[in-house]
Amino acid sequence: MADNTEEEHLDNLLDNQPKNPPNEIIPAADVEAINPNQETENMEVHHHPGLHHKSKPWKECLLEGLMIFIAVTMGVFAESLKEHFGDKEKERQNIENVLRCLKTDTASLNRIITGNKL
Repeated sequence: MADNTEEEHLDNLLDNQPKNPPNEIIPAADVEAINPNQETENMEVHHHPGLHHKSKPWKECLLEGLMIFIAVTMGVFAESLKEHFGDKEKERQNIENVLRCLKTDTASLNRIITGNKL
């Protein structure tokens, strides 16, 4: 085994391939050539006719600015309202927890007091 040269070792690695290839291998002649530009060649491009950037009248700019301002303001208001309702729910749960703990503590203290009186 020590006499094996590196070339024989490489030949042994190459001989490990199966003698009978599986039937699933597709010959290279049957495969269609894929053109990477094929997708872009078939794409349709629609140009919009009114894209010449003309200056807008100041009234239109003002109206667009006002609409954006109103939209952002309403978004902030809606988020604030949502947070308010979530806080109300947490507040209700905290009050219920305090009442439950108070009842438990009161019952424990009553037992301790009656135990000390005996």
